[in-house]
Amino acid sequence: MQRTLLNSIQISGNTFHNGEVSEVKISPLDINSGIMFSYRNTLIKACVENIGDISQNTTIIQSNGKSLLTIEHLMSALYAFGISNCLINIDGTNEVPLLDGSSAR
Repeated sequence: MQRTLLNSIQISGNTFHNGEVSEVKISPLDINSGIMFSYRNTLIKACVENIGDISQNTTIIQSNGKSLLTIEHLMSALYAFGISNCLINIDGTNEVPLLDGSSAR
């Protein structure tokens, strides 16, 4: 059984590693799409093959070298809510905002 969102949601906040503001929009995607990240016109699928550095956070890397940092809290929240298909568009820096880590927003 697969799930997506009914509507898009937006969050923004400071990032952990560089302290810059990052804006994230999470939108529904069709069945069998998986969880996709979009950053600067590059799509990166959230899958094992795209995992990069995991020493201080979880980073995913596209074959063109673009990477996204600190996705682990957002991925955990999506898992907790059973979301299996969505598009996560990141605007600003290449890092997901830290927020409070609770996924209560």
